[in-house]
Amino acid sequence: KVSTVYTGNHWSFAQYGDWLVAVNYADAPQILKGFASAQNFTDLAGSPPRAKYVLFNNGHLIFANLYESGAAHPKKVRWSAKENIESYTPSLTTGADSQTLADADGEITGISTVGNAIGIFHSNSITLGVYSGAPYTYSFLTNKVRNVGAIQGTIIPVENVAFFWDTRDIYYFDGNNVVSIGGGVKKTVLSSLNFGYTNRITVAYDSLRKLIYWSYPSISSSDGTPDKLLIYNIRARRFSRVDISAPAIFNFTSGGGVDVDALDPTYPSFDDIPHYVDSSFWGGKVLNMGCVSYSNKKVFTFEGSVLQGEIITPEIGGEGISTCLSVRPIIQNAVDAQVQIGKRMSESQNVSWSELSNVNPVEGVADVRATGKYLQIRLLTKEHSGLTSIKANIKETSRK
Repeated sequence: KVSTVYTGNHWSFAQYGDWLVAVNYADAPQILKGFASAQNFTDLAGSPPRAKYVLFNNGHLIFANLYESGAAHPKKVRWSAKENIESYTPSLTTGADSQTLADADGEITGISTVGNAIGIFHSNSITLGVYSGAPYTYSFLTNKVRNVGAIQGTIIPVENVAFFWDTRDIYYFDGNNVVSIGGGVKKTVLSSLNFGYTNRITVAYDSLRKLIYWSYPSISSSDGTPDKLLIYNIRARRFSRVDISAPAIFNFTSGGGVDVDALDPTYPSFDDIPHYVDSSFWGGKVLNMGCVSYSNKKVFTFEGSVLQGEIITPEIGGEGISTCLSVRPIIQNAVDAQVQIGKRMSESQNVSWSELSNVNPVEGVADVRATGKYLQIRLLTKEHSGLTSIKANIKETSRK
């Protein structure tokens, strides 16, 4: 039995073998011993503190941003005995202990593995925790990174680094430095984030496709329901943004695996099959990306119909008046690609868009024309195998 999560907080989970630990700051840490069992969550033994965040690392269960002894400790961490997550009495023998990170800049907003170490993220700094073993277990380098912190719910470990959002940019932390990856999207994304509901942000990693998904509420979401996805392709180092309601995203496995013959009784019509036949969803024991709908309590995957994508280039020109005669997007195996040209004669004017022009599937060119001092290209796509660049035949027609 649990009470309502405190306003501004959310659930945080950690796995220990086949046990699952959950914290929400409002209740004592909860545990489910065995995923296959029908039992409910119960209070974790050992009297651990209430906490906002939990992580399992090097045999120890670590709680961060605590409420214990009747008081809040937003900069404190406490960890269990070695390989005994139901023991929290400080001991040099078992390794259980705690630490207050008094010099850190701001309260703890999340905790993550960073290689073999742990990153403890604050609102405006990052602490590095290094496992040193008995008798002191962990040593902490407070303010390993200064003037950069993390928004709660945005932190996710991928291989040996941790990705996260700051209020000013998007980064990854490798244990020594933070590296900005938010160029081109940070202003748009962070200026549209509804900071009143950051506790509604969820993040998950698609290891098969090397994609990080962030689900977040924009300022257009009056009740805080996440209405946008930001997706980062680690291989291509590129972002995509999707306007779609995904209240809580997560990885899940689809079960034991199904072949085509086994699908026939359930889906007599091929068109009724909810996933492609070659989808990893049917493989079993394979992580899939999904989200849960609050309205009907169903789990959805991201393998439905292809959504229309949009790319708008920066404006071209400014010195004289130019005419665009055609546009050639270098795009492979495109289906229903279309192009528009935006034009204006001065920076004070609004952009006027031409009619949509189809990209000829044989020649790969869209015959679209527009004249102005400032020009930009809008490309709409559905299915394709990759976009390399966008070329335009633009001629300058006059200059002062």
